[in-house]
Order: sequence, then C-alpha cells, then structure tokens
Amino acid sequence: MVLCNLTRQDRDVVEALTGQPYHVDDVTVRCMGYAGPKWTFVDEKDPDYALVVGGFIPQRTGVYASWFFASKQAWKLYREEVTAMARERVGYMLASGAHRVETLSLADKKIACAWYEAIGLTRESTLRKFAADGRDAVLYVAVR
Repeated sequence: MVLCNLTRQDRDVVEALTGQPYHVDDVTVRCMGYAGPKWTFVDEKDPDYALVVGGFIPQRTGVYASWFFASKQAWKLYREEVTAMARERVGYMLASGAHRVETLSLADKKIACAWYEAIGLTRESTLRKFAADGRDAVLYVAVR
C-alpha cells in the first residue's frame, strides 16, 4: 500500500539511487528481503492501512543503513507523528547495540534533508555524482 502511494518525488529518488525504473513490486520485494528489523506506521482509524514502512539493514557489526518510505497520506495526515516515530526508531537502534545508523538522500531534496536532521541524523558528507543519474547524494548519520 505504501509503495503504491509514494509521491512522484520519492519515486524519483528510488530511480536515481538504483538506476532502475520504479516498479512497485520490485521495490516491495527488495525491501521485504532486507535483513534486519522492519517497522510499519498504520492509520489509527484503519489499522489495516499502512502509511509508512521502514527498516534497518545490517552493514557490519554495529552499523545499519536505514530505509524508509511514506505514502502521500502519511505526510498529509500524520507528519509530526511519523517524524516522532522515525526519531524513536533511530534511537531504539542506537540503544539496542548499533553504534551507527546511516541513510542516503539526494542532495537536491532539501525537504528530505531537513527531515533527516529532524529525526536526529547529522549530515556527514556529500557523495559527488553518487546517483545513477549523476546527481550528488548526501550521507546522514546518527552515532552512539
């Protein structure tokens, strides 16, 4: 449900970082196949309706890469709650043995970059020409 309801901008990020056209089934299978903890944010009025999915992929001992997708409805209805839950999930990972949580954003996605800072991540570096289409990416991290 979440991946069917992504904004065009979020689909653009997936395409830029993977170099592949966005196909909801492919992205869903990839995300569900990631090792590591996963989480979902559902609408309290309809608990069967997922609004956000995310998780943490082990990179090596103590280091996790995060992934996160939110539907258009999640941002429209629950922006503050989604932000608080994501911040809580990062904190949980750090309290549960991770010493580093990292995520990537395209450098030109200013709203996403600001949001990563709002959930407790810090801009660590710019990865020049990192995306498949040649755009710069930004690495955000939280460390214990």
